[in-house]
Amino acid sequence: MRTSVVIGQVPTGWDVARNLTGIAQVVATARPGDIVLLPEGALSGYAPDLSPLARLDLHALERGISRLAALAREHAVHLFCGSLLHDDGAWWNTALYFAPDGGRWTYRKINLAMNEPQSGHHATFHQP
Repeated sequence: MRTSVVIGQVPTGWDVARNLTGIAQVVATARPGDIVLLPEGALSGYAPDLSPLARLDLHALERGISRLAALAREHAVHLFCGSLLHDDGAWWNTALYFAPDGGRWTYRKINLAMNEPQSGHHATFHQP
């Protein structure tokens, strides 16, 4: 079986809904079985200045994650997407994987931005 990699260089701002629109457009161009790669912070937004995190809508972020999972299932693609996530009382720079069968994997990267202290890393996998 032949697999293609789709790289989505989408603009990422601090507006989750706008980011999702761009992500959905990229995923719509993929074929079943493709691997779709999106940038760091593609869902949440990301920049060296992290002050907008204080205003980021956590519920919109949760809904966005559910939408990413649905997009991976609907288009039968392997979707890798970066996002900042709030968990355990801290923000994490994460890489999210969504499988066509509903499986999910989260990798917490070492730090948020170059000016942030290192906080460690952690990976989790969620079965469908």
